[in-house]
Amino acid sequence: MQPAKVLIIEDDGIIAHMLTNMLEDAGYLVAGIATNCKGGEHIARETKPDIALVDIMLADVDCDGIDLEHSLRTEMHIPVIFITALSDTSLPVRLQDTHCYGFLSKPVTAHELIINIASALKRHSLEKALRKSEEKFRLIYESSPIGIELYDEQGVLLDANRACLDIFGVSSADEVRGFKLFEDPNVSDDLKEKLRNGETVRYEAPFDFGLVRSLNLYHTSKSGIIHLDVLITPLRTNDNGIYGYLVQVQDITARTLYENTLRELSMVDQLTGLYNRRGFIKLAEQQMNLAKRNGERMMLFFIDLNNMKKINDQFGHPEGDKALILTAGILRKTFRTTDIISRWGGDEFAVLMINAKEGCGDNIGIRLTEAIKETNSEAILKTELGLSWGCASISSEGNDEIETLIARADQAMYYHKHHRT
Repeated sequence: MQPAKVLIIEDDGIIAHMLTNMLEDAGYLVAGIATNCKGGEHIARETKPDIALVDIMLADVDCDGIDLEHSLRTEMHIPVIFITALSDTSLPVRLQDTHCYGFLSKPVTAHELIINIASALKRHSLEKALRKSEEKFRLIYESSPIGIELYDEQGVLLDANRACLDIFGVSSADEVRGFKLFEDPNVSDDLKEKLRNGETVRYEAPFDFGLVRSLNLYHTSKSGIIHLDVLITPLRTNDNGIYGYLVQVQDITARTLYENTLRELSMVDQLTGLYNRRGFIKLAEQQMNLAKRNGERMMLFFIDLNNMKKINDQFGHPEGDKALILTAGILRKTFRTTDIISRWGGDEFAVLMINAKEGCGDNIGIRLTEAIKETNSEAILKTELGLSWGCASISSEGNDEIETLIARADQAMYYHKHHRT
């Protein structure tokens, strides 16, 4: 390694000579000697020393070593050790505004000088490494597509990056500094308790801007509800205390809507727009469990499109598809919007009526018959549409599975098909 270069700025020639000898004996290079601020700045720019020894009282009228330290530090990032014989009582106050790496009183001994220089160079090296690390973090922090928030140990917001501000519709971090994590209504109480206990939490949840506006938490340009993926990490000290919280936020609204669409598509029959068998079973089981708790009576209808094969064979599959679509329309007219209507498969349909009244099966039969007549009167199909149906009652105490109820309704439908007048 190259020996460190030391710049001496001292207007006393004898002292400057002594310092030079001490430094060279210790293996350092003397980058140059200056007697005033202007000369010191000039040599510093030319030689780029690793450190400077600066006398506080120099020959300049309008500049002294303290002024020079500021210039060397801010413009050239050169660490400074002060050397002085002054005992001015105002000196400590002025030194508070500096970032000196040492302070030596004249006369300076070689031992003091070398120890101070070695310590100053080590400290400066560590600070440079820390500064690079901080700059790297700041670059990552500012350019990250993930929203990042930094909170103190009390959960008070210190800063937020651009991505985070964009997510929450905020123009500047100054507008949200001081926001309190533990008063955020969009974070549940159980999650807040985990954070206080030092646990890392991750969750996906809707974020309601209506709450932000109604509680006047901060100004936002956004409204409605978005979906967020949030990771909150407590920041720990060496003794396991918490000195802050790092929050990472991603807006997953588009992904959530896409997943919901896929989920809905997997539960919906593409031709008729009704629920498919999978969707019917899932929703019916949920409603049956709820109805049992509420003591409600239900009824399951099983409906068959008559002569489907004949329609396909005689008029083609497009006509068969049209018959299925018309049947779906008839069922929508006949049943309530709260009922679960599905295409069970092929030419079969299933409907679960929630909170069905006594005797509603007969009323549904009448309404189905009228809806079929109305559809046939429009002559949309090349042949008349016919439906057969059967139903099974479900009491709040019943424990039958969906498949069992379908089988009972299917038997009733078969009877209706072969014994209708």
